[in-house]
Amino acid sequence: MFTLNGNFQYIDWSHAPVEPEPYEHFGTLKTYIINPGITIGLTEYLNFEYNQILGVRSMHFGPEEESIHHDTETSLTDYENDKGFKQAIGGLLGDARFKIRYLYKNAGMKEGSRVFFGLGISVPSKNVLTESPFLVSAEDFPEDNEDWTGEHRHFSLSDGSYKGLVELQLFKKRSTNPVFYGLVGNVEVPLSESKYEFMPGVSYSCNISVLYSNKKYNSEKNFNLIPIGFPLGLSFVGLTEASWHGVQTPNSKSQILVPSIGAIWKLGEGNISMSLQKPIFISGVIGSDDDPLNNKANAFEIVFGYRRNLGYMIPWL
Repeated sequence: MFTLNGNFQYIDWSHAPVEPEPYEHFGTLKTYIINPGITIGLTEYLNFEYNQILGVRSMHFGPEEESIHHDTETSLTDYENDKGFKQAIGGLLGDARFKIRYLYKNAGMKEGSRVFFGLGISVPSKNVLTESPFLVSAEDFPEDNEDWTGEHRHFSLSDGSYKGLVELQLFKKRSTNPVFYGLVGNVEVPLSESKYEFMPGVSYSCNISVLYSNKKYNSEKNFNLIPIGFPLGLSFVGLTEASWHGVQTPNSKSQILVPSIGAIWKLGEGNISMSLQKPIFISGVIGSDDDPLNNKANAFEIVFGYRRNLGYMIPWL
């Protein structure tokens, strides 16, 4: 099976003045992610999945001022100072993910339950930050980064760390609406620091979803503007605290609630989907009493997907 998932995220952000820049900082951050993947059935109960993240993050900095904290830039380029020090290595590639999924229970085309367990590993790309964006005082600079002058970027396509992946999927099929409802849980645990001594936090998520079938859909048409179904979802996403050089970062721990609504269309032998998501910050630096910079952020996401069963049998499997 071939899949292609995409995500567009728009964040409007701001925070109070920070030394040595006594003016309000504000701007936008846009993220464009494409995630192609292939799933291969190894046996009747096991399959192998490979996904590759490709993307671009772009920052627009609002104030017409020079800043060591922010700049108008994209993740495609290196962030390099006059001394040749690269605080960020740019590029198009994000992490690659490899996963083995076990089918514990499957009702097939009939009504009933479907249960999957998954284990895997996330392999980082080279498009990472090479130094902490939170060290702005010269006395805090690591000794092995003598050419760094404090200029920095906050975003990259990878955090440079290998991670273990754990997944659980529970689905129930019915003959009446909602025809599908389910729960998907994921945990990503970093296995080591990056080569630049960044340790990401543990990432965890839980998604509850339902799918309503559209009774007015006409299956005789190859492409019908009327969707075949309408998925609704609610995700809870959390991240524990990260660290640079063993020092905890000030804004890494967070919990977010993400409601979503979308539609699915039949396209030839495959299906396409699109949904709108609105992240809601539950906890973290933004909006908390422990936020001296009065950080603010508003975000929305557009997610699209394509899925097709290739119908190809690998002879040696």
